[in-house]
Amino acid sequence: MCQAYFESIKVENGVPLHLEYHQRRVDRCSAVNLVQTTDTIPLPNNGIYKLRISYTPIAVVKVSIEEYSPKTIDTLKIIDGGNVDYSLKYDDRSVLNKLHNQRDLCDDVLIIKDGKITDTSFCNIVFSDGFKWVTPKRPLLEGTCRARLICEGKISEEDITVDDLDRYKYYMLINAMLDFNLNRQKCIDHIVRS
Repeated sequence: MCQAYFESIKVENGVPLHLEYHQRRVDRCSAVNLVQTTDTIPLPNNGIYKLRISYTPIAVVKVSIEEYSPKTIDTLKIIDGGNVDYSLKYDDRSVLNKLHNQRDLCDDVLIIKDGKITDTSFCNIVFSDGFKWVTPKRPLLEGTCRARLICEGKISEEDITVDDLDRYKYYMLINAMLDFNLNRQKCIDHIVRS
């Protein structure tokens, strides 16, 4: 069976946002053209929607769209992800789901790999010391929002260990649906160390 991947694209008032960043990621594993694909999909004219496009190396296999409502994530539990690999946005998220199931009473997990902080189970993460924002240099998945914020100079990359968390005051989760917004920052003490 052919490997499947997916992109979650934010659609705001009928416009799919940041397609160029999604296309860069698609180009690493597929010949699918997102602009051509989204041009054929009737998109809602008002509100914020999540457009999910599943694809193989040669074709789009499924499209869905739903009104977007963000999940509330207040606490993260640090866990060791072992040798987890999610370098492409695989349609099969079972490896991330298994890690997510280790969250205990927290809302999500913060995954460590090779001694370094990577991502949560569905978002990249950024940290602030009160002056600048940084993101892990080696994420599990190089997210589209993360790539754009680096290009815009809003965040920079650093290797970050669990011990480094004491240097930071805040964290924020980002992905294609959750853009950088200071109103969403959380205190670093919402991260539970095992």
